Parts: sequence; C-alpha cells; structure tokens
Amino acid sequence: MKHQHLCIFLGILFAISFISCKTSFLTQPTARTLPTTSDYPLFSISELNQGNIAIEYVNTAGWVAKISMCPPCPPGAYCKPCGRNNILLSDHREILESYPASGNYIILYTDESNQFKLGEDYIFSVKLLSEKSQFYTPKDMEIMGYQELPANK
Repeated sequence: MKHQHLCIFLGILFAISFISCKTSFLTQPTARTLPTTSDYPLFSISELNQGNIAIEYVNTAGWVAKISMCPPCPPGAYCKPCGRNNILLSDHREILESYPASGNYIILYTDESNQFKLGEDYIFSVKLLSEKSQFYTPKDMEIMGYQELPANK
C-alpha cells in the first residue's frame, strides 16, 4: 500500500512539473527566425477547410487560439511521445486549452511555434503538404513565413 501511495505521489509530482514546464516554455517567445509572408493568394480558414485549393502555397490569416510545443526532453530520459509543434489558427477570438472536435480552425505546423503569441492576429504564408495527420483540413499545412497584424481588440 505504501508503494502504491508513493507511485501516485510521484505521478502527481511529475504531472505538475510537466505542466509548469510546458507552460513556462510556451510563454517565452524567441527571436524571429521565420521570414515574412510571401505574395501568395489569400484564402480564409473556411476555404482551406473545404479543400478545393489546387496550388501548393497560400496565405491565410487568423487568430492564434492555441500554441502546442513539445517540452524539452533531457538526454537519456524517457519522455512522453509528442506530436509536431504547431499553432491552432481560428477565425474568432477564443483561447483554447485543447483541440476542439470541429469548427473553423486550422493547424499550422512549424518547428518555430515559440515565435508566436497566443491571442494575436497574424497572416501566414503556408505550404499545403501531401500528408494529412489532423482532422480540420484535407492537407497538413506548414508555416513558411508570417507577419503579425495590428491589434483589433
């Protein structure tokens, strides 16, 4: 019984440290490394969700509703598997803790998700990839460049 309580305590302690680490990791934006936007056709989030786009590079605009970054994993440690770093882009202003099952959202993949601010408006140049690993759009999208938009609060 003592061993079970110790395991539960250690599990709770790990979860708390993981959450606080992930939160502090996300709130410290880093210097910009991605370029600015390119001169691609502009499509809305709704249009991208429909999947009727036959070109490889597009621009889209929206509000950053969620930022997902894998926490650092120390060398030699066994860490929980983590998907690709990404941001969840929305056409309405609502900060989300998790990915909604449906709605007008797109997931934009990037290794540089720590360059973005939660709750800010951006325009993105994205590449439509041939893979589909998420459920909002017919194709995955990777950020190629961005520009922060003036605040509309």
